[in-house]
Amino acid sequence: MIGGNLDDLLFGGNGNDTIDGLGGSDYILGGAGDDRLTGNTGNDTLDGGTGNDTMFGGVGDDLYFIDSARDVIRELLNEGLDEVRTTLGSYSLGANLERLVFTGSGSFAGTGNALDNLIVGGAGNDTLTGGDGADTLIGGDGDDRFYFDAADVLLRGGAGFDTAVVQGGAGVSLDLAVCSIEQAYGGAGNDNMIGVGALVGLAINGRDGDDRIVGSAFNDTLTGGNGSDTLIAGDGDDVLYIDAADGLVSGGDGFDTVYVQGTGNLTFDLTASGVERVFSGSGNDTLTGTNAATPVEINGGDGSDLLIGGSFDDTLRGDAGDDTLYGGDGNDVLVGGGGSNVLFGGAGDDRLYVDTATALLDGGDGVDTVYARYAGGVTLDLSASIEHFSGSIGNDSATAANAVSAVELLGGDGNDWLTGGMYADTLQGGNGDDRLDGGDGKDTLSGGNGNDTLIGGLGDDSLVGGAGADLFVFATGSGNDMLRDFNVSQGDLIGLTEGQAYTVNANATGDAIITFDTFNTITLKGIRATDVSDSWFVTL
Repeated sequence: MIGGNLDDLLFGGNGNDTIDGLGGSDYILGGAGDDRLTGNTGNDTLDGGTGNDTMFGGVGDDLYFIDSARDVIRELLNEGLDEVRTTLGSYSLGANLERLVFTGSGSFAGTGNALDNLIVGGAGNDTLTGGDGADTLIGGDGDDRFYFDAADVLLRGGAGFDTAVVQGGAGVSLDLAVCSIEQAYGGAGNDNMIGVGALVGLAINGRDGDDRIVGSAFNDTLTGGNGSDTLIAGDGDDVLYIDAADGLVSGGDGFDTVYVQGTGNLTFDLTASGVERVFSGSGNDTLTGTNAATPVEINGGDGSDLLIGGSFDDTLRGDAGDDTLYGGDGNDVLVGGGGSNVLFGGAGDDRLYVDTATALLDGGDGVDTVYARYAGGVTLDLSASIEHFSGSIGNDSATAANAVSAVELLGGDGNDWLTGGMYADTLQGGNGDDRLDGGDGKDTLSGGNGNDTLIGGLGDDSLVGGAGADLFVFATGSGNDMLRDFNVSQGDLIGLTEGQAYTVNANATGDAIITFDTFNTITLKGIRATDVSDSWFVTL
């Protein structure tokens, strides 16, 4: 079938038709069968219909309708501005075709060519790839994905959660708000990706290159990637991923979190960056919040990190590595983590958590508490401004012999060894067979469960053995002590030094008093003097 030089309407039948429109802007419909359609000159519309069709537009701005993956379009260079409309789920523009529009339903994958293409998706989750040339990609509804490069001129995400991915080595400038893009990935070049004015939170990853990334007023996730990047988060509770090579990092308003990536050694000031929480990477990092206007949370990583808090109630966690933690002012929480750690509480009532067998501790000013969490037991010197100790499930050894104030030591579940200092200390063994030594001062000792050894030391002490067969040790100069629950039926004993003489009398309330001299006695609460037996005493 051959048309004329006017604008013809040409319709094929059910067979394999050959139709030539000749001149004019023709409409040619092949119908069923494997048809061969030629528009020739003019702005022609070619629709092969069903079957595997071959279409030649010729000179002019032609429009093609494609419904089969085996349909073939033939266009020569500079023959006009040609458009393909398809219902196929995937289509790549052939040579010398400029426009691709999806007219079907569901998701669509459209790919351009070397020309300046216009590619338009539909209502589904589309993937549009511009290829070479200055392309325009329009997603429409759905969660669309765009692959573009620096030569492309326009992206339009439309409704849905849309993603833009930079290809090639040249840097791009992308305004996510204007383009209605919610997620972007940079390329190998130095990209400039801006989210100011966006109506939702954004996710921007610079990947390679020295990138500049600016977030929105909402909760963004910004990742610098490789290179020396600039990350500016804006308002919202943002998450930033940085490394040691990055330059300016700004969290802006909101509660912002930084994750340090890579093995490089980073020095990071939370205050200058407007960040409230940071997680260190694998390097030996220095993370400081000294001048922060709000509480900060600083988390070490795999390296040997230096963590410094500020003036508020901060949380510092060392994690792996040999870390040093300075709480600063405020009631801080310091967690040593793995490694050989140093914990300085600073001013305030601080809590120090020890997760390894040993650590160097200094509570600083305030009433500070150490919590041992290492299952194998800890060995700690609590003399440096530690007021409270709580043991682990292991066999702990905690001494406060040189403490400058009274301490409270709680043993936990293991067989613990607790030693007080010069002041009125409180020692509690907890579970296990514990050894409690009050040292100097007017101490209170409680063995708890287990077969405990209680040594009051100098000063007028109060001793409670608790359950189990306990040993109460007294030496010359022990002071006037009160033994509150001596129980022979449980196997309790009183240990004396060799040759230590004593007498037994009763006080005004009928309790037995064991007297060594005027200034050294033991009162057995609830026991009569006549019941005291020499068998209760052992020589040590």
